[in-house]
Amino acid sequence: MLAITTVNSLQRIAEIPVQVDNRDQEGGFLEVHLPPKLEATAELKGQTLLQSFEDGLRDVATNYADFVKFAETKD
Repeated sequence: MLAITTVNSLQRIAEIPVQVDNRDQEGGFLEVHLPPKLEATAELKGQTLLQSFEDGLRDVATNYADFVKFAETKD
């Protein structure tokens, strides 16, 4: 739910045309691609929304530590 809300917010609030690959039959797989170049306002809104998403995931992992693990990877 948190992921879908974030994707919807990227589209509606930040007006970012995201490409979404959503495969529920594969255990809730969700992949989202943002355009490589954004205008400054859209980029700032998008970064804020994505930071909020990350914070929400960390909170879920903290509150449900027996069931959820949060792992961060960097490219």
